[in-house]
Amino acid sequence: MPDSLTLVTFLATALSAALAVSVTVVALRLLGRGRGTPPGETPATFLFEGDELIDASPAAEQILAEAPPGDSDLARVLIAIGPRFPRFAQEIRTIDESGSVSMRSADCTGKIAAERIEGRLRLTITDLSSGPDQVTLDTGTFRAILRDVDALRSISARIPFPVWRQKPDGEITWANRAFLELGRLARNTKTSQPWPPEPVFSTESLDELSRGVGSRRLTVRTEGSDSESWYECRATEIDDEILFSAVNIDATVDAETQLREFMQTLTKTFSHLTTGLAVFDRHRRLALFNPALTDLTGLPVDFLAARPTLYSVLDRLRERRMIPEPKDYGSWRRQIAELEAAAADGTYSETWSLPENRTYRVTGRPHPGGAVAFLFEDISAEMSLTRRFRSELELGQAVIDALDDAIVVFSPEGAVAMVNRAYQELWDADIADTVNLPTVTELSRQWMARSEATPVWGDVRDFVLHSSDRTSWSDEVLMKNGDRISCHVVPLIGRATLVRFTPISEAPLTASGLKATG
Repeated sequence: MPDSLTLVTFLATALSAALAVSVTVVALRLLGRGRGTPPGETPATFLFEGDELIDASPAAEQILAEAPPGDSDLARVLIAIGPRFPRFAQEIRTIDESGSVSMRSADCTGKIAAERIEGRLRLTITDLSSGPDQVTLDTGTFRAILRDVDALRSISARIPFPVWRQKPDGEITWANRAFLELGRLARNTKTSQPWPPEPVFSTESLDELSRGVGSRRLTVRTEGSDSESWYECRATEIDDEILFSAVNIDATVDAETQLREFMQTLTKTFSHLTTGLAVFDRHRRLALFNPALTDLTGLPVDFLAARPTLYSVLDRLRERRMIPEPKDYGSWRRQIAELEAAAADGTYSETWSLPENRTYRVTGRPHPGGAVAFLFEDISAEMSLTRRFRSELELGQAVIDALDDAIVVFSPEGAVAMVNRAYQELWDADIADTVNLPTVTELSRQWMARSEATPVWGDVRDFVLHSSDRTSWSDEVLMKNGDRISCHVVPLIGRATLVRFTPISEAPLTASGLKATG
């Protein structure tokens, strides 16, 4: 936007200066005949009945053809000649009382006369170029200048943004067609304002702008609009006057408003999250954070609101012992550089073990445009629960390891869920240290290999995998070495199954036993 406005100001300045230099030449062409004026041209004469033009000389028709649009022919002519005869639009209002009005142009190179003739209004513009200040031009030079002036006039008339020139007291001395149209829309009227046109923007704002403020955003409420239009205005000094340009920036303002509303929506959304969020832009300055970040890290809000850099935030976290402390500062800086690089690639995820039994999960995620977002999640409760669960599992394992009976527990899918030391000694198996735990089918093959033929193992498999009758049962099995063991099958919660193997020893003979056998 600044580069565009600079180009706009330069173009407008060049056009205004060229038009100011050529005003006399234009007058020679349009308003009369003098030395250097091509022969055959007559003064510009208009004849109006009311506001409607009923007759005009060729020079007058040329003026009307190049005049800005308006509701009436008279209004168009007054606007067209306004820069050369600034006070004529006010003076002509008195013609009904005085009967005639005449005045010289601002540069004293022409004269305009108005008179009432039988209720009609006649305007005559004549050239006063004769005299000591008269400039004599050959026809070729004169026509070349006219071509340049026509090109500049055509460009200024087609510039899509308002450009105008005014005196320090605020009187407008030149304006392009876009400015006149904006003024008509701003006044909410169909009638064009006679020369000089009224200001469109605030006089106080333009005064500040002319004192070298640079650029300034000003607003105008136009016809048929429910909201104000925004313009980026600039000022440039030209001799004793000031050239202003205004470029419509409604699209830019709307985009900024939508972005601001979007950021507010994000902020409101993120404010309810328990996860701390910190978004850094491509320059690694903090662009967005939520309240949870201050709760988790203890960083002051004013520090975060000042948009610190990523390294500043991490330095402050290190001071507060919110980052795992390495052995030396150099290795810590290398670790932070690796953290930033990993987050930019979308691969950073780490668990920070902090003092006071706190544990944070920190995740880095890349965003479009080179931005990086960090998520800080307090997983202390989760880690505490995990530790407690692991402790309970270790305790349960220790309990069954202390039992003399061999025990194995199967999941509903038939995989080994738990086994004790006595089982591994009984069946000479090393199950606890295997990565892929065996299933009941695989274990039943081991049982069959070390025992005499028996249907018990098939019943155990069916009970673990398919049985709908979940009732405890037991049976005896004869091992190939002659030992006898009792197999107890017990259903557990969640369709798990416990299988317990108990060696059967021969009962010792007692006195009562001997008496019983006679």
